[in-house]
Amino acid sequence: MKAQTKSHSILSSFFHYVSLNVLAMLGTSCYILADTFFIANGIGETGLTALNLVLPLFNLLNATGLMIGIGGATKYAIYRAREEKDEGNRVFFHALLLTLLASVVFVVTGICFTEPICRWLGSSAATHADMVIYLRTLYCFAPLFLLNQLFAAFVRNDGAPNRVMAATMLGTLSNIVLDYVFIFPFDMGMLGAVLATACAPLLGILMQLFYFRKSSCQLRLRLGGIQMRFLKPIFLLGGSEWITEVASGIVIFCFNFVILREAGNTGVAAYGIIANIAMVAACLCTGIAQGVQPLLSYSYGRGEIRKLRKLLSLTLGTALGFAVILYGILFGFTETIVGVFNTGENVILERMAESGVRIYFLAFFFVGCNIAASAFFSAVERPLFSFCISLLRSGIILLPVLFAFAAIWHMNGIWASYPVAELGTCVVTVLLLAVFWRKARFQ
Repeated sequence: MKAQTKSHSILSSFFHYVSLNVLAMLGTSCYILADTFFIANGIGETGLTALNLVLPLFNLLNATGLMIGIGGATKYAIYRAREEKDEGNRVFFHALLLTLLASVVFVVTGICFTEPICRWLGSSAATHADMVIYLRTLYCFAPLFLLNQLFAAFVRNDGAPNRVMAATMLGTLSNIVLDYVFIFPFDMGMLGAVLATACAPLLGILMQLFYFRKSSCQLRLRLGGIQMRFLKPIFLLGGSEWITEVASGIVIFCFNFVILREAGNTGVAAYGIIANIAMVAACLCTGIAQGVQPLLSYSYGRGEIRKLRKLLSLTLGTALGFAVILYGILFGFTETIVGVFNTGENVILERMAESGVRIYFLAFFFVGCNIAASAFFSAVERPLFSFCISLLRSGIILLPVLFAFAAIWHMNGIWASYPVAELGTCVVTVLLLAVFWRKARFQ
């Protein structure tokens, strides 16, 4: 990291880290997108509905991995900038312990509590069996997901984002290949889809492990007693990531609940198309924010306020540019994109999804700003600001807007509630950024 910041301009360092991490996050998001495509084509509307109903639990798993990985790696980067390498490696040890503990919790949940959880999520006679198979298998493979995210976050903050990108893309490629093989030639249905997703992180873990043998790797396990001073920053600096991901799950759960009452399983299937495309878009926004995080934390650790301001401006500008491109593509090719997932040519599903895409994705003109600002505040040890943004995005604004709009404008109101809620959050985000920079001038 140190060599990078000395030999490159801020702009080149920014695009180096961000571009590699966006590619990595694109690979991560394609896990579920590949499942959606192959399930839609190999299983049909019922499988697509089952997948969307369990997505909140996938978000919970992803949220836990991000919290531990990003929280620990952020503090590790700050320690590195201050040349306190032993302290940074103690954070890595504590993050690994938390990952192993979380893995046990998810595996036990998958084995013992899948049936009641699926009923609580809204399963029906048509979807229950597929939901149980998907969720149980996913959670039994939780250690692979969590370890992969932990290693990716720390390796990226150790100055090797290219390795993280390569490992993630390799995992994505294997997921796509296995999805096809398990669902079509092997005819394994939903079990094949989830096995393909569950096995993909294994390749990423293997690539990260080889990094630990390189001479340039500064990550070391510093064994010792468990200390709160190393655990606390993991939860504080990674907590907003957890809330942000869980917020996505809450959004999906609430939308499923309202749409089931409004339009039944067909409506949920239509939302399944939108939600999975939105998950990819949100991952790319997160990729921009996480990509710049090592540079932000390093600059913060060295007290370089001007670099922080420049990096934040670049991040927000990139997020806005991405939103413009994304909406242009989705608006211009709505019918084609929806048609990829609507293999049964269900006219009602098609109309709902096309209308939803054009309204729902207006939110991404604000989503990128909110995610970037939340990650920025975590990177500079302002967890309260980050928590505030994440909590607003988790449903404080969305839920009342969702139920009110659904009662007045029905499905179009449901789609419109998301961009309105993100706009409200964005207003608060701008105010928090203004407060931060006013204080930063005097430090």
